[in-house]
Amino acid sequence: MIGFGEATHGTSEFLKMRHRLFAYLVNEHNFNTLFLETDPGSCVRADAYVKGANDTLSVVTKELRQFMFTTTEMSAFIEWIRNYNLSHSTQQISIVGVDMQTAHKNINTLYALIKDATVKKNLTPFLSSYNLYEDRTTLTPIVTSIQANSKNTTIKLLCDAVLQNLELDLKNQNKIEENAQARDQFLAKNIETYYALNSQTKGLFLAHNGHVSFYTTKGYTRSGKFLKDIFNNAYYAIGTEFEKGSFIDTQYSNEKKTYVLHKFEIEKAHKSNLSGYLATLPSDIYFITTNEIPKSKKRVHFAGGGFTEKYPYGIETTTDFDAFIFIRNSTPTHSIKK
Repeated sequence: MIGFGEATHGTSEFLKMRHRLFAYLVNEHNFNTLFLETDPGSCVRADAYVKGANDTLSVVTKELRQFMFTTTEMSAFIEWIRNYNLSHSTQQISIVGVDMQTAHKNINTLYALIKDATVKKNLTPFLSSYNLYEDRTTLTPIVTSIQANSKNTTIKLLCDAVLQNLELDLKNQNKIEENAQARDQFLAKNIETYYALNSQTKGLFLAHNGHVSFYTTKGYTRSGKFLKDIFNNAYYAIGTEFEKGSFIDTQYSNEKKTYVLHKFEIEKAHKSNLSGYLATLPSDIYFITTNEIPKSKKRVHFAGGGFTEKYPYGIETTTDFDAFIFIRNSTPTHSIKK
C-alpha cells in the first residue's frame, strides 16, 4: 500500500508523475487498485469505463467531481488504465473512491445500483436531500440494512460513505476541526475495508500531502498514520515538493459566496523549509528518501483546497513521510472544459 501525496492539487507535473508511478507499480509489482480522494459514488462510472463500458472519456473524468481529478491529465491516466485492462483480462485495475463528503451523490449512486424495488422505494425520499445529516435518524437503519445484506464491494463502500457522512454535521462551521479529523480516519478505514473485501489488493492512494502523511499530534491524526497502524511497514508514504511556479487551487470568492478555481504563483522556495533545501540540489526532478534529508523537521508545501499565499506550508514535516519526489518548476493543471 503506497500513499502518493501532492504538494498542490493543481500541479500538472504531480498528476503526470502519479500516472507514471502507478504504471510502474502495475507493470513491475502487480498493483491493481487506484484509491482516490473522492467519494465512491463519483468513481463508479470511471471504474466501469476502465473495465470496458462504452462512455465518453471527458464525461467520465468530470464525474470524479473534485477539481484535481477533472483534468486532461487525469483523462490520459484513465485512458491508460482502460487500455491496460482491455489487454489484461485476468488482471484488472479498479478505480475506487474512499472519501465521504458528498452523501447526496453516494445515495443516488446506491439507488441506481440496487435492484430490490422495496429498498429503492425506501431510499427515494432522500434522493433530493442535500443535507442528509438532518435525515440521519430515519436513513441510518435503511442504509445499515442494505450494507448487511449485500456482498457487492461497491455497495458496501457506498453504504460506509453515507453512514460516515451521517455521523458528521458538515455544514456546521463550529465542527470544522472535528470533521477534518473524522474524515482522515474514514479515508483510512475505507481503504482498510476494501482490502478486507478484496484480499489480493495492491493499491496506490492519491491525495494531498497532508492525508498520506504520518502526521499525528494530540487530537489530530492524518490518514497516513492510520494506514501505517493498519498495514505497518507495508504502507509507504511519498510526498511531493517543488521549488517555484504556478498551480491551480480553490479560493473563496466573496462575490460568488463560494470557492472558485484560481491560479497561484510561488516565486521561490523558503530556505528554511523542505522546498528550500531540495532546491539546492542539482537535478530538476528526483526521488529522495527521508533518511537522505537533514534531520531537522522541515515543513512541506500544502495546497489542498482553499490555499492562501500567507500560509503556503502545512503542519506536516519531512519526518511524516518515507520519501519525496521533487520537481523544480510547477505548472498548472488543465481543467476539462464544461
